[in-house]
Amino acid sequence: MSKQDYKVFLDGSKVVLNYSGSSSFDSLGIDLSDWNGAWLLYFWGDSTPSGQTITIQVSDDNINWFDYKTEAVDVPFDDYFYDDIMPHKYLRVKYTANSYGGNISLKFVQI
Repeated sequence: MSKQDYKVFLDGSKVVLNYSGSSSFDSLGIDLSDWNGAWLLYFWGDSTPSGQTITIQVSDDNINWFDYKTEAVDVPFDDYFYDDIMPHKYLRVKYTANSYGGNISLKFVQI
């Protein structure tokens, strides 16, 4: 069985694990330029969700961002997103709070 590596997302200098989910933000890009395998993106909160969503975005230069796929736009929270390849060099998450007041966590797992 292969080892699963994971990366965390940052909002500025703060890691998005047990992070205040009360404000919307765009995470910093995660550099995936040396890897293109299968992956999972987990996202969860510590209380009942109230409409918050994420949109997965990708880039090849860490400057110009676009939505990854149609099904990766406004994904409801407390879920995951899986794909069997990452054809882009960078990935980030746009988090939309929608009046949510709990803590959130995001984790990108390389499979």
